[in-house]
Amino acid sequence: MTAKERNQKTKEYLGTVIFDAKRTNEKSYTELDDYTEMKNLLDFLIPHKSDGYRGVVITAICGMYLNSNYNPLTNFYDCNPRAIFEGGIYYVLEEFKIPTGKSAPLNVAKAQKRLDSSWTEGKRGADKIAAEAAVSYIKLLVDSKKGIYEQLVKYFFLRLDQYAETVRSIEIYEVEPTTESRNNFANRLVHFTLSYPESGTVPQLVVGKLIRFVVENSEKHVKGEAESVFGTNTTSKKPADIWIENKKGIPQVLYEITVKKIDFKRLYDCIHTIRAAKSSENIDINFICRMPIDISSLELSPGANTFNYKGQWFNFISINSFIINCINLLTDNELKQYFSELTIFIEEVKRPKKTKDGWNLIFSD
Repeated sequence: MTAKERNQKTKEYLGTVIFDAKRTNEKSYTELDDYTEMKNLLDFLIPHKSDGYRGVVITAICGMYLNSNYNPLTNFYDCNPRAIFEGGIYYVLEEFKIPTGKSAPLNVAKAQKRLDSSWTEGKRGADKIAAEAAVSYIKLLVDSKKGIYEQLVKYFFLRLDQYAETVRSIEIYEVEPTTESRNNFANRLVHFTLSYPESGTVPQLVVGKLIRFVVENSEKHVKGEAESVFGTNTTSKKPADIWIENKKGIPQVLYEITVKKIDFKRLYDCIHTIRAAKSSENIDINFICRMPIDISSLELSPGANTFNYKGQWFNFISINSFIINCINLLTDNELKQYFSELTIFIEEVKRPKKTKDGWNLIFSD
């Protein structure tokens, strides 16, 4: 079948399975021989902060539906997981308001062919437990008879929908950013951004929107820049994560936003990306990151915040200071609008429960 036909078949199957599962309840499965094991495995798997492990099981289920000979334990990638997830599964989960990222299973599978101990042994803590639970549940599916298999599938989606309901029901605290000092709110935003980064999604959104508000949505008119200084009141084809371009569409300022260690490979990748995007020559790349921890492997001189690598200049900016300074550049109206947009982002069903709870914890105090 064509990719379009396969994706449509996946959508129809998954939509039907979730709809049927939602019509059942926990009691529908308590008489199954494997009920206790099923429940215990999903207790570890479903609530895990990463949607990737749930996504692996969903992809395996859909792969087995599309091909009765498919065994995700021995060759997970035989079903073209990226294609069926991004082209089919994702849209069904979105329709049923089940939290998921666009490429959820691929973020944890990491091109791993076999879903076995070789996949789980490199993980730690809750990630290892969730990965082991995913493998064990898929093994139950693979080894089960047809009637039991269908029950296992429906029970998984019942539990997934129950989890999604807990996420959907979380009320997000609406921030009133003008009720206390700018720095207090900025410090809360820094705390939230660094504590709940979602693998970089939150920092990029928080900083990216700040840059947009400072540069594009300005209600301000700058005065005094020409006065004497001696006076008294003196990121695909993207060139970067965030960039500012001129009227001709040529990038002029590039920003990479991260809360992970920056090594030489990351710098090399940036150089490759900017050249592939055919951006302006001799343009600096500005890393907004945790200073100095994220640049420690570059072994710069103490206090240094700029570095030339293979002819490319990199500037390193503290994400803490950047957020605080930008917040203090916004007017009251801009600040309210900025936090309104952040609230909409946090309210999205695909935001993990941990992120939503973190927002409420930090901003409702």
